[in-house]
Amino acid sequence: GKTPSEIESALNVFAEIIGKTTTVASIDKDLLLDYKEKMLRLPPLNQLPKEHRGKSTLELLQIEHEQTIQIKTFNKRMEFTLNFLNYAEDENILQPFPRRGLKIKETRKNSEKRDAFNKEDLVKIFHSKEYTQDSFNLYYRFWGPILGVFTGARLDEISQALLTDFIEQDGVHCLRVYTSEDTKTKTTSSERLIPLHPFLVEDLKIMDRVERLKSRGEERFFHTFSKSKDGYGRTLGRWFNDYLKPINVYIKYKKTFHSFRHTFTTNLYHNGIREADSRFLDGHS
Repeated sequence: GKTPSEIESALNVFAEIIGKTTTVASIDKDLLLDYKEKMLRLPPLNQLPKEHRGKSTLELLQIEHEQTIQIKTFNKRMEFTLNFLNYAEDENILQPFPRRGLKIKETRKNSEKRDAFNKEDLVKIFHSKEYTQDSFNLYYRFWGPILGVFTGARLDEISQALLTDFIEQDGVHCLRVYTSEDTKTKTTSSERLIPLHPFLVEDLKIMDRVERLKSRGEERFFHTFSKSKDGYGRTLGRWFNDYLKPINVYIKYKKTFHSFRHTFTTNLYHNGIREADSRFLDGHS
């Protein structure tokens, strides 16, 4: 049930994040989106580790947390906040404004929700013998996980990438993700440009590889992949799950190639990227 203390706690966090001197009349959608982005970075408040107990919400936001608030808890707190704003509107304290998109849909069954890779997982994945000794016998095993972690793109979006999708826009190298008859992106909102991290461009020289493949007459970055009814991603997806098992990272339904997307968005949050920009970069809006 909605106990008064739960509601009070949620509204106290809201007030602390938006600033206790902010007037109710000045609350708008941008302010609520900022509140949403910050609340999603908070740890589960009912199970704080000892060293964080007693810290204020703003102090907790300065720390990168391994575990963050559950979507169910987030939605409950957002609902209390929206109920408060509805009351303020009824009392003519606040001008009405649209509030769609502030809660997060929970569409997947629990068994299908992917977890982000944590720091320990990423060390196991990228400090394996194959990476440290550069001993992968097939090129896609080197590049697939690297593009996953640095672009946050879906398995199919990475696997189907054309060499002409690696473009330069305003002096920034990007991967273009778009829909055509031969490609498979989830929705038109999935069409986007993802800036390539300097590590990919400067350290790994990915654009040199793109040019070499073009000069050989190849069309795709992963030129050995063939298309199945599920797109181009089957080879990479199956191999990657097998790669995760001996290093004790794979968890069925929970930790798979798709976990790179959650790692990517989590890192964006922790680096202060606005949620609207994050949702554009990962193709959700």
